[in-house]
Amino acid sequence: MVASNPLRFVTLNVGGKPFSTSIQTLASRDSHSMLARLVSGHLQSAKDSKGRILIDRDPMHFGLILNYLRDGSCVLPADEQQQRELQREAAYYQLDGLLASLSTLPLTSAGDFQASISQRIKADSLLQAALQLILECAFGSPLTAGLSELPARKACVDVTLRESAYDPLAMTLYIGSVDNFVRLEIAPFQGFERFSQHLVFRGPCATQEFRRTHVAELKTHPVTGAPVGYDQNMYTAGTGSAIIMKVWKHHCIDTLSQKHRHLRDCVMHAVHNQTALKWALELAGYREVGLNLQAFQQRSECDADSGPTPVFCNVRFSIHLSL
Repeated sequence: MVASNPLRFVTLNVGGKPFSTSIQTLASRDSHSMLARLVSGHLQSAKDSKGRILIDRDPMHFGLILNYLRDGSCVLPADEQQQRELQREAAYYQLDGLLASLSTLPLTSAGDFQASISQRIKADSLLQAALQLILECAFGSPLTAGLSELPARKACVDVTLRESAYDPLAMTLYIGSVDNFVRLEIAPFQGFERFSQHLVFRGPCATQEFRRTHVAELKTHPVTGAPVGYDQNMYTAGTGSAIIMKVWKHHCIDTLSQKHRHLRDCVMHAVHNQTALKWALELAGYREVGLNLQAFQQRSECDADSGPTPVFCNVRFSIHLSL
């Protein structure tokens, strides 16, 4: 990871020209862009002898791209050729907002369109990993498939990710000294002891799946043993729904094994980049590509409480394709 402090400045070496900006600028506008994933550590990067992140692109329009990331808009060049060049750069960096502002500019040919999308796919290692998972589940691995039997011409891959909490906690509040309890009150403790997680890529030729139950670390009363809150030594301090979100993130994202974290990242990246995923399959030569999104829910800190078993993440989609 480049840095955890969003206000920290980093220097990029774009085609031999240095550009300095904050991590917040690179990550806040289009959170799933190539630049955002680069500074968050989800995309590996090469560095030059001065420790600057290397990007092998023409630096001519990168200043405009930074202006878009800072302000949400930028002054487009008047020259149509330069607008086309900027369009290619926006596709490469996966800046959907900037691409939308350039959407009225027609590409000169289908070849230009294909080249632009191909550049984006080649730069997106997580999208490529999701594609590999989907194709192995659909048609099997070419390295392990038997030569005596060909896969079915058509296939469907179902993808599910569901993360929820259960076993709500009630805090017993004792008033008085440890040895002499004067009064007993029951107060609500907005928390959950267990978090469940289920992820699956399922196709006719292979399945990648894991299930986990995560048990939260609780702080208990020294005499009664009753829960009085989450263990602040384990989780970052917080209250209400904010601390519950931090506990969920700790167990269901941050402390997953590398393999399971990779599978989860593939699911979330695929659902956030559905159009790119469909284009990638079509450009690879697969036919009748269809993506059906059945559910997409992500809980945030500002969401109201949703009963005894709140859902933090619920993603379900299926991909149909033909050889």
